[in-house]
Amino acid sequence: MAAIDLRAASKTGWVHTQASVATTWQQYQIPSWCNQVTVLGDAIVYVAGEENGNPASSESPADGGAVGTHRIEIPASTAYPVGIQGDPVQVTVGGGASPSGSIFVAAKTGTATVTLQLERV
Repeated sequence: MAAIDLRAASKTGWVHTQASVATTWQQYQIPSWCNQVTVLGDAIVYVAGEENGNPASSESPADGGAVGTHRIEIPASTAYPVGIQGDPVQVTVGGGASPSGSIFVAAKTGTATVTLQLERV
């Protein structure tokens, strides 16, 4: 699996849809102007940010890696905004902010079609 590079997205409201997201982490690299990513899946999906700037651990998400316990579960057909803050880009997931230019999404079971809306709010 390879990271999906969305850093060239040039405007707020940019939408990216990807079919067949599996039960392992899919990494999405986000542009520096983006301060919120709204995630929507047609099935239950998990979302996570990089681990609070800590050294890599078994819980740190990685493209193609196994889903650990540090993630948020998003119900099917529910749009969930993931706040991004700070400089460098910070992803706020699970109560903490982490230096990141990426978010990670995985299907809970099977595969899911995932839509991301990159925003500046």
